[in-house]
This record gives sequence, C-alpha cells and structure tokens, in this order.
Amino acid sequence: MTMSISFFIRVAIAFFVLSVPLQSIAQEVVTVRHGDHPTFSRIVFDWQEDVEYTSRLVAGRLEITFNKAARPDWGSLPNEPLNFLAEPEYHIDGQSLIVSLKMIRPGKLSHFRYGKKIAFDISGDDVSANDNRAAGVTPATVSDIPPDGDNDITPDVAEGDGEMTVRVRRQWDSLRLSYPWKEDVRAAAFIRYNQLWVVFEGKKTVNQRDLDRFIGQRVLSARQLDHPTMTILVYEVTPGQNIKVQKISRHWHIDLKNSRTAPARPIPSSPQRSAGSKGENFFYSAGNTGMVLMVEDPVIGDELAIIPVMESSQGVLQLQKFTEFTSLPTAQGIAVQLIADNIDILKYRNGVSVATREGLALSPSQLSGKLGLIPVEGEAVDSTEKLVDFPLWAKGPLEGQDYHANKHELLYMLANSTDTNRNEIRWRLAKFYLANGRRREAFAVLNVMLDEDSRLIANPEFRTVLAVTNILMRRFDEGAKLLVHKALIGQQDVFLWRAVANSALGNHKLAFENYKKGSDTLSLQAPENRIGFLFAAIRSAYALGEKDFVEFSLSMLKNLPLSAAQLTEMDYWRALLERDSG
Repeated sequence: MTMSISFFIRVAIAFFVLSVPLQSIAQEVVTVRHGDHPTFSRIVFDWQEDVEYTSRLVAGRLEITFNKAARPDWGSLPNEPLNFLAEPEYHIDGQSLIVSLKMIRPGKLSHFRYGKKIAFDISGDDVSANDNRAAGVTPATVSDIPPDGDNDITPDVAEGDGEMTVRVRRQWDSLRLSYPWKEDVRAAAFIRYNQLWVVFEGKKTVNQRDLDRFIGQRVLSARQLDHPTMTILVYEVTPGQNIKVQKISRHWHIDLKNSRTAPARPIPSSPQRSAGSKGENFFYSAGNTGMVLMVEDPVIGDELAIIPVMESSQGVLQLQKFTEFTSLPTAQGIAVQLIADNIDILKYRNGVSVATREGLALSPSQLSGKLGLIPVEGEAVDSTEKLVDFPLWAKGPLEGQDYHANKHELLYMLANSTDTNRNEIRWRLAKFYLANGRRREAFAVLNVMLDEDSRLIANPEFRTVLAVTNILMRRFDEGAKLLVHKALIGQQDVFLWRAVANSALGNHKLAFENYKKGSDTLSLQAPENRIGFLFAAIRSAYALGEKDFVEFSLSMLKNLPLSAAQLTEMDYWRALLERDSG
C-alpha cells in the first residue's frame, strides 16, 4: 500500500512538471491595458511595485525589457490589434520580462510612469525623430522623476530657424512643458486667473501639437499671441495649478503641479525713494533682465508689463497691491498689472523700477504683501504658513526685546500657569528655545510635555518639532523615524528635514528624493535652514554622481549668508568638482 501511494505521488509530480511551462510556475501576472486614441496607440503595464525598464524601436518592433519576471495578461490585444501595434510576444530571461510587439506602421515612441504603472505610446507624427532608435541605439533606463539639474533629454526636432516644437510629458506629480531653444533666451512665467503666461525674449512660431493628447488634464487650451520680437504663449489651466520653472542647458521647462511651489531665487522688491525725486518708486532687484513687454490681457482686458530674466527659477514670491499698480507673484521673471495711465517701467543694470513723474502713492496701509491682507477673488497667493517657522518662533512674547528678556518672560508665564494652559506655554517655550539655537533645552521641554500627555506624539506639528530638534542634535536616526508618518505625507518642508537626516545617515538616494520633493518650498525657509538643506542635498547628489545638480546648488549658496565654516565647505565641494573634471 505504501509503495502504491508513493508511485502515484511520483506520477502526479512528473505530469505537473511536463504539462506546465517552468516560467509559469508561481509566476506573477501583470495586467496590460491598451487602447487607440485619435493620434496614437497606448499600452499600459499595471505593475504592483516599482519596476525599472528600457524600451526601443528596432527592426519594425517595439521591444521592452522589465527587470522583473512576470507573465503579461494581454486581454484582447492578440485578437484585436491597435492602429500601431499588434502580435504581442514575450519571454522570460532570468529575472527579466522581455516584451515585443509588431509595429503595423511607422511611429514615434514615448513612455512615462504614473505611480507604479508604466505606459508606452506610439504616435504617427514626427516619424523622423525615431530614425536613431530604429537603428538600434542602446536605450537608457528611465526613472520616475528626472532630478533637478539632470541632463536635458528633450529630443531635437528638424525645424526652421523661426520655429520651435514644444515637448510634453507626464511625470509622477506634474505635467512638463519643454521649450528646446537653441540659444540662451530670457523667460517669464506666471499664473493669473487660471491663465498660464509663458513669455520668451525671442521670436518663434511654436508648434504645440504634442500637447493635444494631454488637453483636459491640467491644460484646457493653448494659444500664441502675435508679437514682432517676443514669443508669448497663454494656456488656460485647471484651477489650483502651480508652476515650477527650470532652465537646463538652453532649454526651458515648466512643470504644472498641484502642490505649493515657490521660485528658487526670489526677486527682492520694495518701495524706494531716489535722491531728488518727488515721491517713491517700487524697485525689483534682479540682474540680467530683458526688455519690457507691454501687452493687454486677452481675458481680463487690463494692461500687463512683463519682464523676462535669464537666471533659472528667479521670480517674485508675493502679490502686492497698490493704488496705481499690482506686483504679481511669478515663478519666473517680473509681471506688473498697470492700473494708472502714467506708470513708467524703467530698466536698470541691477533691476527694474516702477515709477511715475510725481512719485507713486505707496502708503504703508497698501503694502498688502507685508501685512498679509487677503487678495481679491481670483488672485491666488501661496500660504507662507509652515510647520517649522524659526523666524516667528524666535521672537518670543515681548516684541523688540532680546533673547534673555523673552526667556524670562516665558519662564515667568510657565511658573504662573495652571493645569489648563501649562502645556500650551511649554509649547511656546520649546519652539522659542529651538529657534534660538537652544536645542537641548527644547528637547527637555518637549519630553516633559510628552511624559504628561503621550497622545501628543500623534500630533503632526508636535511630531515635526520633536523630529527637527533630534536632527539638530545630530540624533538623525530618531529624527528620520519621527518624520515618517502618514499625517506628514503632504508637508513639503518635512521632506527637506528628512533629506538632512537621511543624508547624514548615508541614505543618499532616499535623501536626494526627499530633497526633490520638498525643494519647491526651499525659498520659503529661513536662510540658516536653507543652507543646511542645500548642503545635505549636495552631499547626497555628489555621492550619486549628480555633478550638474551640485554645481547648480553651489550657485544658490553663494547668495546666502554663509559662516566661515560653510564657506570652507563650499570651497571643498568646488575643489572636488574641479578635480573630477580634470
């Protein structure tokens, strides 16, 4: 009986092995979605984890290699070919899935990630752009988010001297519009009443066909305004959009995203009184500015003055409203709404002035940007409220008094506190200590609060302040762990502190990713913290071989108030770059 059972077991195993291909045993299945659009065919691989891939067009086929073995579920694709793709095939090579699809007719390949999903589009326009791919050029691995300062990957397109083709691609949290200029040009960009203005100092006829397949997502319409010497593009965008502007080589890139953004290099602006003048003018301190463009807003009907600038991500942080004009917030360049008829916009070597012959009426009550007044409907201003605000916390309860006077006042308030307000005063004292560099005192107060009420650790603000205190005390592991919490996922400035901790721990890839996620709010941070964030990003970027990013970040540091030790560190990184470049 025992021999009989053993025999049947062996037979069953042999039958199973012979009847099932080895690559199918316990193998993951990846769903493949597909469909035709008016100008392109799309296939999407619904991976459940992050998977790297390469892709190319070769010998009339689309070939894709994923670094994970899985069996594609093609659905109806084998029996119902797309306009551009048919006859899907695959095989497993070790731990890789290799996919091949026949190209029914010539086309252009583009691809992108959306979360963990990976999509491939074959479109019929600009076929010549794929000649190099069809010849079998080795493809590059594509990662989720191209790092700031990465090499420009916008393909060159055969076009006339007076023409330019906009390239559009989706990234994980944004839509990128790329403008491949062949020469250095100045630029301005801002959003006003859900209209994105993009202005370049140079005349081109812009082909925006690549945007057609994205219409209705973040961009609703696009048009070019006629001008003899400048390129003026106006896009209607969906409400709540923000923009980030980057110049990489000579190409300008604009990212449309939902999260809050701010220019990396804010343009200082303030009222001034010149010697011999009758009144005040308003001055923007910015070098290398372009010509002043005077243009009528086609939607609102009022007049705008727009001044492009050369340096990447150099814009105006806040809206400021005055009797005769309004200074608009921008991601790049300067933009002024003109209200009075006699306004002059004057360009100087070191900036731009808004003035009249009699002087502007700049009363303090009209400085809405400084007083934080609510703008009129339709004028969106980014909130400056942050989880970590050292300049605010450092002041203490006694305005105009020094650190010692404010410390004694807070300790006196604590000594006279009751059970109902004691932790509230401790909270003020802890933040005051932290902002004034007394980290150990802050740490002690925070732990007393936590001992009295353990539920505080679930509060995002308390958790962040405790984490920052740990990081500044060089307790990087504890700080990093505190900042990994579901309540902090949407806080961009938290990512900057995570970058500091992970860089110090040697987790350079994670630190660099953290920095990129938080960098849109870098210019809103206190200068001393901004310096720390940049040095952390530089350390991790250098470890990852991101030399262009290191150079870009060092150029930002030179405009910040560095200590002697920080100047020495900056010289150290410059010396490393020079050594590496030979």
